[in-house]
Amino acid sequence: MNGRKNGRTLAPVAVVIISVLCGCGASQLPPPEGGIRLSCDSPDVLVYINDRLVGQCGQLLSQKGYRLRPGTYRVEARRDGFFPQYELVSIGDDIIEVHLSPREIPPQTL
Repeated sequence: MNGRKNGRTLAPVAVVIISVLCGCGASQLPPPEGGIRLSCDSPDVLVYINDRLVGQCGQLLSQKGYRLRPGTYRVEARRDGFFPQYELVSIGDDIIEVHLSPREIPPQTL
């Protein structure tokens, strides 16, 4: 019976030792992040990053920046009646400025 009792009390200790050795539960540093700070000619411009809608420019302007991991991103502005505009941006560890101003589609002449 003593062997069973010792086996039970050692099991939690073994789990803690294994967790420490493999790094499980250890505090890890977050990945580095940079980001973009947007400005637009109109607050209702829809902003997409890599074809994913992230919000209207007016909403994003109220933030200090949109955080992204380092890499290359396609930032696109869309608005009804305007040609879409996109920029390829490379993000590092800092925040970069991106100005989006889609051009109006001229009215069709017959």
